Amino acid sequence: CQTNSGNGYFNYLNDGITNGWDWYSVAGGRQDYMNYFKHCREFTLELSDDKTPNPNDLPTLWDANYPSLLNYMEQSLYGIRGIVTDSITGNPLKAKIEITNHDVDSSHVFSNLPIGNYHRHIFQGNYNLTFSKNGYYSKTINATILNNDIVIEDVELVPFGNTNSISEIATSKSNKIINIDILGRESKTNKIKLIKTKEGTIKKQITIN
Repeated sequence: CQTNSGNGYFNYLNDGITNGWDWYSVAGGRQDYMNYFKHCREFTLELSDDKTPNPNDLPTLWDANYPSLLNYMEQSLYGIRGIVTDSITGNPLKAKIEITNHDVDSSHVFSNLPIGNYHRHIFQGNYNLTFSKNGYYSKTINATILNNDIVIEDVELVPFGNTNSISEIATSKSNKIINIDILGRESKTNKIKLIKTKEGTIKKQITIN
Protein backbone atom coordinates (compact mmCIF):
# COMPACT_ATOMS: atom_id res chain seq x y z
CA CYS A 1 0.00 0.00 0.00
CA GLN A 2 2.81 2.40 0.88
CA THR A 3 4.57 1.65 -2.40
CA ASN A 4 1.42 2.23 -4.44
CA SER A 5 0.37 5.41 -2.63
CA GLY A 6 3.50 7.43 -3.37
CA ASN A 7 2.55 10.05 -0.81
CA GLY A 8 4.01 8.90 2.52
CA TYR A 9 0.95 6.78 3.28
CA PHE A 10 1.04 5.52 6.91
CA ASN A 11 4.77 6.24 7.13
CA TYR A 12 4.66 6.95 10.85
CA LEU A 13 3.67 3.33 11.55
CA ASN A 14 5.88 0.24 11.60
CA ASP A 15 5.57 -0.63 7.90
CA GLY A 16 1.88 0.10 8.14
CA ILE A 17 1.29 -2.32 11.03
CA THR A 18 -0.96 -0.97 13.77
CA ASN A 19 -1.53 -2.26 17.28
CA GLY A 20 -5.27 -1.97 17.69
CA TRP A 21 -5.14 -2.10 21.47
CA ASP A 22 -3.05 1.09 21.35
CA TRP A 23 -5.85 2.91 19.52
CA TYR A 24 -8.84 1.46 21.32
CA SER A 25 -9.13 -1.38 23.82
CA VAL A 26 -11.91 -3.93 24.17
CA ALA A 27 -12.19 -6.86 26.58
CA GLY A 28 -12.73 -9.44 23.85
CA GLY A 29 -14.18 -8.75 20.43
CA ARG A 30 -15.34 -10.50 17.29
CA GLN A 31 -11.79 -11.22 16.10
CA ASP A 32 -10.84 -12.74 19.45
CA TYR A 33 -13.90 -14.97 19.33
CA MET A 34 -13.46 -16.05 15.71
CA ASN A 35 -9.71 -16.66 15.97
CA TYR A 36 -9.94 -18.64 19.22
CA PHE A 37 -13.20 -20.55 18.90
CA LYS A 38 -13.62 -20.78 15.11
CA HIS A 39 -9.88 -21.11 14.30
CA CYS A 40 -9.92 -18.31 11.74
CA ARG A 41 -7.28 -15.72 10.90
CA GLU A 42 -9.29 -12.52 11.21
CA PHE A 43 -7.63 -9.13 11.42
CA THR A 44 -8.51 -5.45 11.08
CA LEU A 45 -7.38 -3.54 8.01
CA GLU A 46 -7.03 0.21 8.55
CA LEU A 47 -7.27 2.31 5.39
CA SER A 48 -6.61 5.68 6.93
CA ASP A 49 -5.40 7.28 10.13
CA ASP A 50 -8.64 9.26 10.00
CA LYS A 51 -11.51 7.22 11.41
CA THR A 52 -13.90 8.78 8.89
CA PRO A 53 -11.84 9.99 5.92
CA ASN A 54 -13.23 12.47 3.44
CA PRO A 55 -15.28 10.64 0.77
CA ASN A 56 -13.26 12.45 -1.88
CA ASP A 57 -10.17 10.59 -0.62
CA LEU A 58 -11.69 7.13 -1.15
CA PRO A 59 -10.55 6.70 -4.80
CA THR A 60 -6.96 7.48 -3.76
CA LEU A 61 -7.18 5.05 -0.84
CA TRP A 62 -8.57 2.39 -3.18
CA ASP A 63 -5.75 2.87 -5.67
CA ALA A 64 -3.23 2.48 -2.85
CA ASN A 65 -4.80 -0.65 -1.40
CA TYR A 66 -6.35 -2.77 -4.13
CA PRO A 67 -3.07 -4.34 -5.44
CA SER A 68 -2.27 -5.48 -1.90
CA LEU A 69 -5.81 -6.81 -1.53
CA LEU A 70 -5.33 -8.94 -4.65
CA ASN A 71 -1.94 -10.14 -3.36
CA TYR A 72 -3.55 -11.05 -0.04
CA MET A 73 -6.24 -13.07 -1.80
CA GLU A 74 -3.53 -14.85 -3.81
CA GLN A 75 -1.68 -15.77 -0.61
CA SER A 76 -4.77 -17.65 0.57
CA LEU A 77 -4.04 -20.25 -2.11
CA TYR A 78 -0.61 -21.11 -0.71
CA GLY A 79 0.39 -23.32 2.21
CA ILE A 80 -0.18 -26.91 3.30
CA ARG A 81 -3.54 -28.38 2.38
CA GLY A 82 -5.29 -31.62 1.60
CA ILE A 83 -8.21 -33.89 2.46
CA VAL A 84 -8.69 -36.07 5.56
CA THR A 85 -10.62 -39.32 5.12
CA ASP A 86 -11.48 -42.58 6.89
CA SER A 87 -8.93 -45.22 5.84
CA ILE A 88 -11.62 -47.92 5.62
CA THR A 89 -14.63 -46.19 4.08
CA GLY A 90 -12.94 -43.28 2.35
CA ASN A 91 -15.51 -40.93 3.86
CA PRO A 92 -14.35 -37.37 4.62
CA LEU A 93 -13.62 -36.51 8.26
CA LYS A 94 -13.65 -33.40 10.42
CA ALA A 95 -10.27 -33.77 12.12
CA LYS A 96 -8.02 -31.52 14.18
CA ILE A 97 -4.77 -30.46 12.51
CA GLU A 98 -2.14 -29.19 14.93
CA ILE A 99 1.46 -28.19 14.20
CA THR A 100 4.01 -29.23 16.82
CA ASN A 101 5.91 -26.39 18.53
CA HIS A 102 3.97 -23.85 16.50
CA ASP A 103 0.28 -23.69 17.40
CA VAL A 104 -0.70 -21.73 20.52
CA ASP A 105 -3.90 -20.17 21.83
CA SER A 106 -6.18 -22.40 19.74
CA SER A 107 -4.39 -21.59 16.47
CA HIS A 108 -4.89 -25.16 15.21
CA VAL A 109 -7.47 -25.79 12.49
CA PHE A 110 -10.03 -28.45 11.58
CA SER A 111 -10.76 -30.08 8.27
CA ASN A 112 -14.15 -29.09 6.90
CA LEU A 113 -17.12 -31.21 5.87
CA PRO A 114 -18.57 -32.27 3.51
CA ILE A 115 -15.23 -32.64 1.69
CA GLY A 116 -12.83 -33.09 4.60
CA ASN A 117 -10.46 -30.43 3.27
CA TYR A 118 -8.05 -28.45 5.43
CA HIS A 119 -5.69 -25.55 4.75
CA ARG A 120 -2.74 -24.25 6.77
CA HIS A 121 -1.43 -20.83 5.79
CA ILE A 122 2.09 -20.82 7.18
CA PHE A 123 5.52 -19.29 6.67
CA GLN A 124 8.10 -21.41 4.88
CA GLY A 125 9.78 -24.11 6.96
CA ASN A 126 9.66 -27.75 8.01
CA TYR A 127 6.73 -28.78 10.20
CA ASN A 128 5.21 -31.81 11.91
CA LEU A 129 1.42 -31.90 11.53
CA THR A 130 -0.67 -34.13 13.78
CA PHE A 131 -4.13 -35.19 12.59
CA SER A 132 -6.53 -36.39 15.30
CA LYS A 133 -10.20 -37.24 15.75
CA ASN A 134 -12.21 -39.05 18.41
CA GLY A 135 -12.50 -42.72 17.53
CA TYR A 136 -9.38 -42.72 15.34
CA TYR A 137 -5.67 -43.24 15.78
CA SER A 138 -3.74 -39.97 15.48
CA LYS A 139 -1.29 -39.58 12.64
CA THR A 140 1.72 -37.24 12.41
CA ILE A 141 3.34 -36.31 9.10
CA ASN A 142 6.28 -34.09 8.20
CA ALA A 143 5.98 -31.42 5.52
CA THR A 144 8.29 -28.78 4.12
CA ILE A 145 6.75 -25.67 2.59
CA LEU A 146 8.25 -22.70 0.75
CA ASN A 147 6.73 -19.24 0.55
CA ASN A 148 4.35 -18.77 -2.38
CA ASP A 149 4.10 -22.52 -2.82
CA ILE A 150 1.56 -25.30 -2.25
CA VAL A 151 2.09 -28.66 -0.56
CA ILE A 152 -0.78 -31.15 -0.76
CA GLU A 153 -0.92 -33.77 2.00
CA ASP A 154 -3.98 -36.03 1.90
CA VAL A 155 -4.29 -38.05 5.11
CA GLU A 156 -6.18 -41.24 6.00
CA LEU A 157 -7.02 -41.87 9.66
CA VAL A 158 -7.46 -45.44 10.89
CA PRO A 159 -10.53 -45.99 13.11
CA PHE A 160 -10.19 -47.79 16.43
CA GLY A 161 -10.81 -51.53 16.22
CA ASN A 162 -9.22 -51.95 12.80
CA THR A 163 -5.78 -53.14 13.83
CA ASN A 164 -4.47 -56.66 14.35
CA SER A 165 -1.40 -58.51 15.55
CA ILE A 166 0.01 -59.33 12.12
CA SER A 167 3.72 -58.56 12.02
CA GLU A 168 5.51 -57.09 9.03
CA ILE A 169 8.40 -58.56 7.02
CA ALA A 170 9.72 -56.46 4.15
CA THR A 171 11.99 -57.85 1.46
CA SER A 172 13.46 -55.90 -1.42
CA LYS A 173 14.97 -57.27 -4.62
CA SER A 174 17.21 -54.23 -4.79
CA ASN A 175 18.28 -54.48 -1.13
CA LYS A 176 17.34 -50.84 -0.78
CA ILE A 177 15.19 -49.70 2.13
CA ILE A 178 12.21 -47.63 1.03
CA ASN A 179 8.96 -46.46 2.60
CA ILE A 180 6.33 -49.16 3.12
CA ASP A 181 2.59 -48.67 3.49
CA ILE A 182 1.93 -49.80 7.06
CA LEU A 183 -1.69 -50.57 6.17
CA GLY A 184 -0.40 -53.33 3.91
CA ARG A 185 -2.09 -52.28 0.70
CA GLU A 186 -0.83 -53.72 -2.57
CA SER A 187 0.42 -51.48 -5.34
CA LYS A 188 2.36 -51.80 -8.59
CA THR A 189 5.58 -52.26 -6.60
CA ASN A 190 4.33 -53.88 -3.36
CA LYS A 191 3.01 -57.45 -3.24
CA ILE A 192 1.42 -58.83 -0.08
CA LYS A 193 1.50 -62.46 1.08
CA LEU A 194 0.36 -63.96 4.39
CA ILE A 195 2.63 -66.65 5.83
CA LYS A 196 1.65 -69.08 8.59
CA THR A 197 4.63 -70.04 10.76
CA LYS A 198 5.24 -73.34 12.54
CA GLU A 199 4.27 -71.65 15.78
CA GLY A 200 0.84 -70.90 14.34
CA THR A 201 1.27 -67.14 14.04
CA ILE A 202 0.54 -65.19 10.89
CA LYS A 203 3.10 -62.89 9.31
CA LYS A 204 2.51 -60.51 6.46
CA GLN A 205 5.30 -60.39 3.89
CA ILE A 206 5.62 -57.27 1.75
CA THR A 207 7.77 -57.78 -1.34
CA ILE A 208 9.11 -54.63 -2.97
CA ASN A 209 10.01 -54.89 -6.64
